[in-house]
Amino acid sequence: MVSVRAVYHQGHLQLLDPVNLTEGQQVQLQIVEAETPLKMLIADMLSPFEGIAGEIDEAALMQELDQQLLGKRPLSDIILEDRQ
Repeated sequence: MVSVRAVYHQGHLQLLDPVNLTEGQQVQLQIVEAETPLKMLIADMLSPFEGIAGEIDEAALMQELDQQLLGKRPLSDIILEDRQ
């Protein structure tokens, strides 16, 4: 699965990130609004795990991710490069 940012404008999605697709290739999209809480996005990607107790501190998690990625290339670029 590849995550690509896009903007909806005048009835069309305009991609903000490059994609490796051939002309006419069909794809399936899952649209997630930018305001969707991080916890919901992570929950969609992960299998249930009973070992975690309590709630996830989203603000602390986002701050930790921001610090780890500060000054680095976007994660989407790294993933696309790795897949090629």
